[in-house]
Amino acid sequence: MIYTMLKLISTFIAIIGFATSQFIEIQWSRRPVYISKWITDEHKEGIYNAMTQLGLDETENKTENHIRIEYERYNGGGIEMLAATDYDGFYIYETVIGINRLLNKYTFQCISLHELCHSLGLAHRDGGVMNPIINITENYCYLDIKDYLNLWTILN
Repeated sequence: MIYTMLKLISTFIAIIGFATSQFIEIQWSRRPVYISKWITDEHKEGIYNAMTQLGLDETENKTENHIRIEYERYNGGGIEMLAATDYDGFYIYETVIGINRLLNKYTFQCISLHELCHSLGLAHRDGGVMNPIINITENYCYLDIKDYLNLWTILN
């Protein structure tokens, strides 16, 4: 009973946060995404779907600070981020997302979305696209209300 009540309250707070975020301008990190030329068109479709959900743009400029997506030999996917501090504070200067080329287009999209969310600062949580384990799927993945609320909290 108490668990159900807490779950209901948590969901209600998430809905309020999401609704509020729709009325104010959210300034998400706008680092563009560079997609390796070796990524197939089928996998690019999934990356574009993930980028659209997060409001990220593509770049062809490898010299600007960007998020790079390429094929790697992971079981699924992984992310490597390099950061530094200076007198202005903390900044990320390199992000490389590697995803296994043998995944179907739906699983590839889910892992792209998951890893792009990490690049914006989201951590793992039970359930949804940020679950630590993403199973093989035959459907695209989408952010849920808790993901939007967490992004809104981090990026504002």
